[in-house]
Amino acid sequence: EANATKAEQVVNDLSRLEAAEFVSEAPTPADLEKFGLAKPRFAVALGFDRGAKPQTLEVGAAVQDKEQVYARLGGGSVFTLPKTAVDPLEQGAVALLPLTLWQVTSDKVTGVEVKRGGE
Repeated sequence: EANATKAEQVVNDLSRLEAAEFVSEAPTPADLEKFGLAKPRFAVALGFDRGAKPQTLEVGAAVQDKEQVYARLGGGSVFTLPKTAVDPLEQGAVALLPLTLWQVTSDKVTGVEVKRGGE
């Protein structure tokens, strides 16, 4: 089950996502290849309420000499995004998992045994 705080942070970040720069309004197949969007590194499906059409954010190659990546929304124009805006998304759902494996108070633990390799 996802960590609610982490999931909320990702949603909040996506709701305020802003392009750093627009690169191509009508990218050609060669442009998409150059920007790493012919086969994106990853894509994020965004759903909205009130009947709004879902969108897909595709993330491509890193921009040379900048802390940015190429991206496009819904197969449209190509723009750049700050790398920091998409870094948390690249890990996928595993990044949303809680780090706490279990919760138990120490007084409930009755023993600990550690085994190594072939022991």
